[in-house]
Amino acid sequence: MMISNPNMPVSIIVVSYNHSQYIPQCLDSILSQTYSNWELIVADDASPDNSRETFDKWLEKIILNLLPKFIMKKIRGWYLY
Repeated sequence: MMISNPNMPVSIIVVSYNHSQYIPQCLDSILSQTYSNWELIVADDASPDNSRETFDKWLEKIILNLLPKFIMKKIRGWYLY
């Protein structure tokens, strides 16, 4: 019998090869999930399109949006995960 743990961390792996046009939608979908204990692993197999740049731009956007919230919560003594 498997015991369910609601706080168990989840690893999400996104693999892309020449699918840069779908990357933002995929990553935004992951970010919009209600479960918060997860890590994101991204792999690009040397795509000749701009997949790597698309991943980087998405990550920069997310960091810029979340960083002020993280700093404020850290100052208050708790963290955003």
